[in-house]
Amino acid sequence: MKYEWYMVIISNDLKNVEDVLYKYRRNAVVEKAFDNLKNDLDVKKLKVHNIRTLKGKMFIVFIALIIKTLIYNTIIEHVNISKYSVDDIIKEMQKYS
Repeated sequence: MKYEWYMVIISNDLKNVEDVLYKYRRNAVVEKAFDNLKNDLDVKKLKVHNIRTLKGKMFIVFIALIIKTLIYNTIIEHVNISKYSVDDIIKEMQKYS
């Protein structure tokens, strides 16, 4: 347990700490997006019969992920709405559609 929260990154091309941290954080953003796709947007299994349907479904999911990320970033920027989750805000927005 004494090594909890420690991480080792081995690389041949990264020379300084800032580059390592930047790449790690960028990677974390991508991993979070895929986690959102699988869990929040329920894209665990793509049961489709043709490629056209698959492309359409992935396009819609991609747009949904962009919108969800924009809402999340807006929540972070504005302290007065930071007490709400993304799902709370989406539920509230559904009332107006």
